[in-house]
Amino acid sequence: MANVKHTQRNVWLGLLGVGLALVALWGYGQMLQKNRVMQRAEGGYQRAFHQLIDHTVNIESNLAHLQVSMDRRQQIADLDRVRLHATAAREELAQLPLTTVRLGKTTAFFGSLMDTTEALALKLLDNEQLNDQDRAKLKGMHDSALYARDELYTVSQVANSGRMRWIDAERLGAYDYTGATKNPLVENLLRFDGGLKVDPKPVSIPVYKAVTGTDVTAQQAADVAARFVGDLLQPGTLKPVHEVAGDVPTYQLEGTARGGQPLAIQVTRKGGHPLWMLAQRIPAQRTLDQNQAIARAEEFLKARASTLDGTTPLAFMPVTYQESENVALVNLAPREGDVVLYPDTIRVKVALDNGEILGFQARDFLQHHTARQLPEPKLTEQEARSKVNPSLQVQNVRKALILNDRNEEVLTWEVRGTMDNHAYQVYVNAQDGREERIEQADGKL
Repeated sequence: MANVKHTQRNVWLGLLGVGLALVALWGYGQMLQKNRVMQRAEGGYQRAFHQLIDHTVNIESNLAHLQVSMDRRQQIADLDRVRLHATAAREELAQLPLTTVRLGKTTAFFGSLMDTTEALALKLLDNEQLNDQDRAKLKGMHDSALYARDELYTVSQVANSGRMRWIDAERLGAYDYTGATKNPLVENLLRFDGGLKVDPKPVSIPVYKAVTGTDVTAQQAADVAARFVGDLLQPGTLKPVHEVAGDVPTYQLEGTARGGQPLAIQVTRKGGHPLWMLAQRIPAQRTLDQNQAIARAEEFLKARASTLDGTTPLAFMPVTYQESENVALVNLAPREGDVVLYPDTIRVKVALDNGEILGFQARDFLQHHTARQLPEPKLTEQEARSKVNPSLQVQNVRKALILNDRNEEVLTWEVRGTMDNHAYQVYVNAQDGREERIEQADGKL
């Protein structure tokens, strides 16, 4: 009998050991998965920062050419290059995880470059010459660009030293700019921003038009987040972590998704609007096709549309679709009548193995969505078709609200077609027929 009990005890101990080993192995796998996600995110931030430096170098170089050039055609070409690089630089800056840090002067500098170079190029196209005041303005911009180039190189040395990752800037930035925490990346960026000289205009801080209502408490934000995430979350796991400063103050909450992976969500302090959500999981396989992934994203938004801004639920339509590592990124925009509202786009990430929602981003929506009085187009659809390159084989045309290079909303005709086996969409101003923008239709639906 004693031998039987001894054998049973050994069996149970063996099973317990196997169980503990499996738990350890599962935990190790989760750690590796999280590390892979963080490494990819860090790599993306590093690419965006290095591209920001490259654009700044090109801005400085072209502004230097403008100091010397007296040829009208060369001046127009340099001005156009500066405007394009400034536009791209501002976009790369927006890709960095710096929502908790206000680099107002830097953003204003790139915006000022865009506006000034466009105005001077139009002046030259009207057969006017650059005067002393114009050249003085360009010299001041060149001095600022030279400063920006050198300071960004300094920040790059900090980033490459290994002392701080970009992914840590988001987590610690909320505390660092108040002086409470040392963060080398954030410290150097703030020093750079503080020393940048820009035109004496008020620094533009983004206005979140759809963020309305009274302030909510952390617990109220947790309740909003739990309702929004719904069955994607393990019940009772979501807890407030800290408040995040920035363009729009938020509460950050963290919990555990159904699959066991970490899940984080931010909710605005004002009004309690979900800003973004991310569950850290890498699907091992792909079983859903594009139509199924889009349907899942639409279903997710439809069930939550009324919570986005507290108004009448909106009808969203998919506008772009991309896939990466068994995850679909679906961009959806609301419609007002027959007009697609691109500024109000929401991004949804869908796992292609089981349709789980892994991510949600509503920053653009909360910034731009508002009750609008859209003008009637002065151009007809046929007139818009006649404005594009005749070699473009037009497939369809629809009305679309977009943001132009000056971040202004413009009603356009979106003319979509192909040329030389490439797909394009040309946005024609619906009031005056100008080409506002041309894009290649990568992932466009």
